[in-house]
Amino acid sequence: MEEEEKKYLIALGDVIFARRKVLRLTQTQFAEKVGLTKTHISRIERGHVATTIIVLRRIAKELNIDIIQLLESVY
Repeated sequence: MEEEEKKYLIALGDVIFARRKVLRLTQTQFAEKVGLTKTHISRIERGHVATTIIVLRRIAKELNIDIIQLLESVY
């Protein structure tokens, strides 16, 4: 993975983390809503995993934002 891609994943994770905190959800609560494990959510939030568009869509839905907004908020 290129350095720029790593930075993007970290930035995306930061956005997901911040939005989750605004909604006052723990990683466990959020993971249950999205249908993932707490560990997987943690890895996404830390930018350690490139996830699928389907998972990003579910994440955006639970964050009450459109997936386009989620992706655009990284830039």
